[in-house]
Amino acid sequence: MGSKVLMFGAGPTGLVLAQLLRQNGGCYVIVAAPEGLKMDLTKSLNAADEYIEISRKEASTSMQLEGLQKDNPYGFDIVVETTGRAKILENSINFVRRGGKLVVYGVLRGSPLAVSIQKGRLLALANIRVENAQHRA
Repeated sequence: MGSKVLMFGAGPTGLVLAQLLRQNGGCYVIVAAPEGLKMDLTKSLNAADEYIEISRKEASTSMQLEGLQKDNPYGFDIVVETTGRAKILENSINFVRRGGKLVVYGVLRGSPLAVSIQKGRLLALANIRVENAQHRA
C-alpha cells in the first residue's frame, strides 16, 4: 500500500502492467516513455497517475531524467523496466530507493550479460532487490 512506482516504457506488456498496478490500488504510478502513439494510448486508457514524455533526443532525455531524479531525491519504491533496452535498464537502478525493487519486465535483446548491473554488489551496497519478471516456457 502506498507504493510509488516508476515505469519505463509504454509498450503493450508495460501498458497492461501499469493498468494492473493502478487498478490494484495503493500505488501511485508514473509512466515515462517517448512521446507518440504509445504514450497517447497510455494516457487515453488512464493507465497512470502521472506521465513523463521523454524526448527521443539524447541530450533532452538526459536532462529530463536528471529532473525526475531531482524531483524524487529518495527514489521510487518500485521501478519497472518494460522497454527491453539495456541502456534504460542500466539507468533504471538510479531511480530505486534504498530497500526498493527493480523489476525487469522487458525482454532484453541479445545477451543479458551485456547489461552492466552487478546484481550482488547492488544488493549489498544499496539494499535493492532486483526482480526478473520473465518466465521461460
